[in-house]
Amino acid sequence: MIYAVTCMSPGPDFVNVTSLALNARKNGVFAAAGVAVGCTLWSTAAVFGLDFLTNNLAPFIHLIKLVGMSYLVYLGSRSVLGAFSRRQIVTTSMPADNAWASLRRGFVGDVTNPTLMIFFGSLFASTLPKGAPWWVRCASVFIITSIAGTWHLIVAVVFSIRSAISIYERIRRPIDVALGGILILLALRLAFHN
Repeated sequence: MIYAVTCMSPGPDFVNVTSLALNARKNGVFAAAGVAVGCTLWSTAAVFGLDFLTNNLAPFIHLIKLVGMSYLVYLGSRSVLGAFSRRQIVTTSMPADNAWASLRRGFVGDVTNPTLMIFFGSLFASTLPKGAPWWVRCASVFIITSIAGTWHLIVAVVFSIRSAISIYERIRRPIDVALGGILILLALRLAFHN
């Protein structure tokens, strides 16, 4: 649930997929696939690398939880405060038949976002039990990839419909406030959950 809420929050991946989808649905779909591949890479690194760190550096898990909690508060606050600022979604001029460039852009945009390392690290440090079997870890990566791919595919399809922009602009504020509030509540849960 934590990742689903965060994935749905407007951020770099959302803007990237949306701007390409506004140009052509195919570009948005391929950018969404690139984001999913990037999330697969980050979540795999986090879910398998964290076991080594938490087994060998016990204080690391507390640091990851603290950083993750702070990051969730930051994202939530930014979403709530951003709901009251004027934002425009900008289209990107890219030929409609440039699917591989869109895939690359979605992937590169995702893997070069350093906050994802912190996010995935804190997510798995706080939700996966220490010493979780490999199949649980693989299932976690599969779930993350499925959520990222499905959500960004929906975004690509919806924002390739021109009338969707005017609808989104009318309901953007309450959606951003609600998503931001949920992220802040999740941070508080992380802070008080042992």
